[in-house]
Amino acid sequence: TESTRERRPVEGSEEAMDVDKLLDLERRTGVKNEDIDDFLRKVTQVQEAISGMKEGSVDPEAVKIEGIETEEEKQRKEVERQKRLAAQRKRDVERRKKQKEEEKERWWRGAEFFRDLPKGYEDDESEASGGGGDAADLSHEGLEEEQQRRTAQRYSLDYSRWELDITDDPASQAEQQEAEAEKDAKEAAEFEKMNPDFCSQFKEDQARRQKAQAKAAENANVLRLKGNRFFKAKKYKEALERYMQSLKEKPYVIPTLANVAQVHLNLGQWDDALEFADRTLYLDPVNVKARVRRSTALRRLGRLEDAITEARTAADNAPGNKDVEKQLRELVAEQRDQELESRVASEAKASAAAAAAAAAEPTVPRRTRRAPPSPERREPEPGGPSTPPPSPSFRRISIQVDEDEDDLEEDLARGSRGKENFSRPSNASAIQEAARGSPASQYALVDKLLDEAEAPPPKRKGKNSGADSASLHPLDSLGLLLLSSQEARVWLRTGASRGLERLCQRLCGGGVASPLPSVGALEASLDGSGFDLDQAPQEAKDLPLAPVDAKDPTPQKTLAALCAAVVGERKSKEVLLHQGGVSAAGHFLSPGPEQAPTLAPSETQLAALRLLTECVDDEHAVGKAISLAVAKQESTLRALPALLPSAAKPIPTGVPVEAMKAFSAMELAAGLYRDLAIDPTCRTALLRRCSTSPAAPLAQALAATRSSAGRPTPSVAAAAASLLGGEVGSPTAAREAVVGALANIALAEDQRQGFAQDSIAEELLWVALARASGSAKDSPASQAFALAALMNACLEGSGEVRGALFRAGGLPGMVSLLAKTDAGLEGGAVKVRVAGVLSRLAGHPDAGSMLRHKSTLAAVAQALETNRRAAGGCTHAELPSWVLDERDHLVRAFALAMSGADATAALQESGASSVLECLMSFLPPATADHGTVTAASVIMPVPPQHRVSFKLAGNIVKCFIAVLNDSSSPLARRLYAAGLLDRLISLLANSKETAVRKNVAIVLAKASRDPQAKGRMRELRGIEMLMQLGPQIA
Repeated sequence: TESTRERRPVEGSEEAMDVDKLLDLERRTGVKNEDIDDFLRKVTQVQEAISGMKEGSVDPEAVKIEGIETEEEKQRKEVERQKRLAAQRKRDVERRKKQKEEEKERWWRGAEFFRDLPKGYEDDESEASGGGGDAADLSHEGLEEEQQRRTAQRYSLDYSRWELDITDDPASQAEQQEAEAEKDAKEAAEFEKMNPDFCSQFKEDQARRQKAQAKAAENANVLRLKGNRFFKAKKYKEALERYMQSLKEKPYVIPTLANVAQVHLNLGQWDDALEFADRTLYLDPVNVKARVRRSTALRRLGRLEDAITEARTAADNAPGNKDVEKQLRELVAEQRDQELESRVASEAKASAAAAAAAAAEPTVPRRTRRAPPSPERREPEPGGPSTPPPSPSFRRISIQVDEDEDDLEEDLARGSRGKENFSRPSNASAIQEAARGSPASQYALVDKLLDEAEAPPPKRKGKNSGADSASLHPLDSLGLLLLSSQEARVWLRTGASRGLERLCQRLCGGGVASPLPSVGALEASLDGSGFDLDQAPQEAKDLPLAPVDAKDPTPQKTLAALCAAVVGERKSKEVLLHQGGVSAAGHFLSPGPEQAPTLAPSETQLAALRLLTECVDDEHAVGKAISLAVAKQESTLRALPALLPSAAKPIPTGVPVEAMKAFSAMELAAGLYRDLAIDPTCRTALLRRCSTSPAAPLAQALAATRSSAGRPTPSVAAAAASLLGGEVGSPTAAREAVVGALANIALAEDQRQGFAQDSIAEELLWVALARASGSAKDSPASQAFALAALMNACLEGSGEVRGALFRAGGLPGMVSLLAKTDAGLEGGAVKVRVAGVLSRLAGHPDAGSMLRHKSTLAAVAQALETNRRAAGGCTHAELPSWVLDERDHLVRAFALAMSGADATAALQESGASSVLECLMSFLPPATADHGTVTAASVIMPVPPQHRVSFKLAGNIVKCFIAVLNDSSSPLARRLYAAGLLDRLISLLANSKETAVRKNVAIVLAKASRDPQAKGRMRELRGIEMLMQLGPQIA
């Protein structure tokens, strides 16, 4: 409105011409006058500074304008900020540490109420605290004395005791407990009647607490499961967070505590892992996982003795656990390695001290004598992890020799006080003599040989060139020394010269291979997660050496020296893997550009094969790590088939040395396949990366060397033969490795169908039968491996392998082997595998008539009788495993043979009907009452030592179905008299397997047609059992 409208000043009036108001910038802009003045002052100072610098009167470095920070002020402020952040981080660390200590104290304060010790477990804490009294465990003698005291007290003539209530018999104690319970219930009802409000509130509070506890338990379980999912995804920090949240809800859940210990191990937090393993073991002292994780934490904390003790305790609590036993072996091996490394280091230190003292003494001419062995040196324990194992891989070590080995220089292996005081031995005998010298001389010799190998080769001219050529190459000398001395191998790895890494650097030169990016000890998980190269610890003990620019001029010699360096040395194999030596060895498996494809493998290829075979042939975790690395290296897998002989690339039998190389390559390549395929993880990685199945080239190698089986190793020069070893180059050993590789490859389900192609099954059958027929001289192990391969391959679902084997004469071949196989051979494994192949071929559709031939039935019956005699008087639980396995296979084959209509007549015609009593003896005997089987005793449980597997029982009963088609025949009457019905009714009463009960019901139903048998069945209430179980069986 007009009255409320803002009044504006009239133009030209005094109010409109107010200059002060016009110049009041603070009012007009909202910016304070002080800020404007400060800005103008800074502008003036900047203008003056610029003018002064133009005129030269002002030093640019000395310009300081208020409000604008210099670089020094910025740096000072940043330092102060970093200090504040460091202080804040320190306070956070202290706060978390305090919270952790409070949580730890709170947990242990309440843990006593949740502890549940297993029966018979002795609590060290209660013993230390002087526990005893009524709760203390009494010995056997103490229990007897206590019982005698109570008995004397009960029947004492002191009549004043008669009024005391001494009730220690079970019936009196039960009556007393019932009376006390009734009294408590009456008192509780009376109290509730007198205090209704309090009791109702108490019940409501109790229900509320129970509901809260149930909710907390549910939340804790959900959080634990979430943590498990994060753990499987390798998100360990997130998993730890969920586990700790779960423990806030329920702090005393044993699986969660054990999981937290494992997460801390994966995160490298050893102290926390030890703490939570201790918590788990406090609540559950026999928890194997917690015990193993505690052992791992102790090992990482440097307490190796305690770690071994914990691992031994875990092995005692879980006998037969392969993972626990493997960890114990790893710890014991590490302890021995540490002791040996410590001894080598002390010997080297003492040698250096002696050399320094000798240098300070005045020189006195004296006669040089050979230094005696060090008195502190001791031989390693036989069979220890650092001892060269007596395995074929040890015999495969070879060092190439370029000259004759003639004279032994007697001035070698002198007492050395430095590398410059002795010369390098010139032949193999001298090297072996030097290996028997003092450890200090060996260490100096190792370093000298390394230096000479890396030095440029000297120019040979004049009349001394022949003498120079007669000496060993430094790497050949080094390899011989390493083979002869375990201390030299340890020094090569642990010495200050880093000799092992230098050899790897030499081998990887020229871009052949590179060290792994993650260096450190490799760990295998106990929980079955396998071996993961990505889970290497953060710290690395030795950084890898960068490969040299130039390629190795003598790779075969470097490979041979490395092969000698890793014999029995698991830590050296680990270094070889980290430094890229394994990858480089795979590179050198490929043939060179100048090598013809039909010629024997080169020395470099053989040396690379020996190195890889030696590394994967290791029972420790590092062996599995190398196996995985080799199985994932496609260049290695492409080169292996070319190293096997075939029809297109036969063995050059006309040249003995070339033939030996070809057989050596065949043995080593097949052995590498065999060792890689034995572990499921490595086998999967191997077969996934192979372009074609390796079974085909392996079978071709068998066919190509069939005529060579049993031939002696080609003769070569004595020096080379002594270095190569008697087994390398043997056709028998090469074929054995091939058959072993096929057996392990047949463990893969997706590879079994291929055994029906390329005559693979036929070649394996030839190996299995040729030894028994005397037509070839393959080793007993080859026969066992061939039978194992056939057993594995026959599990193929389509039946193609069984058909191919059946058409090749596998069934009569296995029947012929039944009587020719020795039970003591390979611990009964061959007998088991013969019976296994026979039982699997018996299921072929066309095998029925051949199985029911009288000669076949007689052979199987004879094998069953032999199996029963091998058992002796042992119960079923006491029998060796091979006897039980062979029995299972033979009974299954016999049951399939007896499934035909004419089976009984064929059995009687063969004259082997007594085998039915043998089969009946395999069934559990019926329980007797005072020597007589009655209706009450026949239903009693069978003692554990007489129980058999349900498959064996079902197949045995199946054998009697055809026999009892004529239930009144003399054969059937003979079985009734031997107690068949008693055993069958006992089996019907105690077996819970429907298939077994069904077979028993069929046999009893057929037997009931005979009046005598029906009467015995009624006497034992067998017919009543059949009527009750009829609907279930139907």
